[in-house]
Amino acid sequence: MLNLGPSWRTSLGGIVGAIGAILMQVSNPAWCIPLGQTLAGLATVIIGLSARDANVTSEQQGVKK
Repeated sequence: MLNLGPSWRTSLGGIVGAIGAILMQVSNPAWCIPLGQTLAGLATVIIGLSARDANVTSEQQGVKK
């Protein structure tokens, strides 16, 4: 099985986005471009919703004092 590490959600978003970017470059068959755009948008949502998947508070990370 594929091991994406402790930040698997953001890694998954990156993989989905990369596949979307590749598909947007393919013009034939015609469904590749819309599918690529959809995957790129989905990747943005995945990464945006899971940007804190390490389950560490801001204080523990050292961001807040």
